[in-house]
Amino acid sequence: MPRYYFNIMDGRPVVDREGRDLPDAAAARREATRYAIDLVRRRSDVSSRNEVENVVVTDEHGAEVLTVTFPKAAAARYGT
Repeated sequence: MPRYYFNIMDGRPVVDREGRDLPDAAAARREATRYAIDLVRRRSDVSSRNEVENVVVTDEHGAEVLTVTFPKAAAARYGT
């Protein structure tokens, strides 16, 4: 099973060093979307000048597989 890494890119990059085994890129996209929603819910310390949260998913070779961009304005819909 491939390993995917979920890296946060919102002005202060946070690199995922552990990753997660998932069956395919579609499963990685679902996980990244859930992660982005959770991230926006939890982060009250993010500078207001950053308009979006980005979760960049890479594979075990470091190649970018996909990016999930989640507008912070949408966080209100999810209870933040």
